[in-house]
Amino acid sequence: MKKTFLLTILMMFLGASAFAQTGNRIAVDAKNKTKPAAAVEDDGWKKGGEGMINLSATQFGNWAAGGANSASLIGNLNLFADRTYSSGWLWENDLRLVYGFASVGWLKFNEINNLFLKADDIIDFDSKMGRKINDKLYWSNLLTFDTQFSKGFTLAGAPTYLVTAATDGTYNANDTITNAVVTTIVDTLGTSGFLSPAYITFGTGLDYKPSENLSVYFSPITFRGLIVNDQFIADKGIHGNKPGQRFKPELGANFIADYKRNITETISYASHLELYSNFLKNKFEKVQPQLLDVRWVNSVGVKLTKYISARAEHTLIYDGEVDLHPENNIDGTLDVSPEGNAEWQSKLFVGIGFSYKF
Repeated sequence: MKKTFLLTILMMFLGASAFAQTGNRIAVDAKNKTKPAAAVEDDGWKKGGEGMINLSATQFGNWAAGGANSASLIGNLNLFADRTYSSGWLWENDLRLVYGFASVGWLKFNEINNLFLKADDIIDFDSKMGRKINDKLYWSNLLTFDTQFSKGFTLAGAPTYLVTAATDGTYNANDTITNAVVTTIVDTLGTSGFLSPAYITFGTGLDYKPSENLSVYFSPITFRGLIVNDQFIADKGIHGNKPGQRFKPELGANFIADYKRNITETISYASHLELYSNFLKNKFEKVQPQLLDVRWVNSVGVKLTKYISARAEHTLIYDGEVDLHPENNIDGTLDVSPEGNAEWQSKLFVGIGFSYKF
């Protein structure tokens, strides 16, 4: 039933494109992606993208102040395909893929030296189909899908294994700390993975575009589905689902504001704000539409040379149903707070590396 419902929504959304006709494109930015100039092709589509690779490394040798050898590599790919139809329809598609990993020399995982941990991991797809009402207002349908590529670990969690590295380089689970040079707690089965969690939303509403720099979208009715496909992760109940629940439907209102501006020829700024209110019962069996889920992303890009650029991005997230501090039991199970342990989540990325627009 759930699969049928989601498929029906998707077919309705994609089917809207059949009513549109070929025309000229209006340049519009969707969800905080900086879109490079691209030639309009004969089929009416305007397509393009940008790729960026950031690499960093630190190596210590007899360093008195202390430190750990480390290396990180992060790749970022933004793609878009937009089309404006002479009948007044506008179709915008954006795909963002980010993946990176870091190796920290002191971190040991069972018998694996230099454990690679994820430094970033994003799969973000948006598709918006809108019909022009006037020069600044569209009636739009918005479909989004968000998840990550691979398993994520938390350096504090449960079920966990206490792993220590003795001075002779051997590893013993639950060893004493007396002769250990490294002690770390690693959640061996992960706290996230592909489709665990994943969010799919579909809504209809008004999209206000007073200029190419600003877009404000409001949908009074938006469906949002939370997917936690991995049963082990679902059993934890930390992503807004009840323990063991692999799919949670929500219905509410959605507000999205996007702003972008080229401050100078080489410096650009973009901001993306999402607010979502759920009208249905939450995981705590309460109806609290006044509690908003928040996602706010601010980024600054600096073009240093033709192929070298720097970027800083700060993300703030708040979801009252996400449990960031579940209690650990002796048997390795989790006790999720009946009132939740929600806090603001924050991520800051600063990088410099190779970039290419196409």
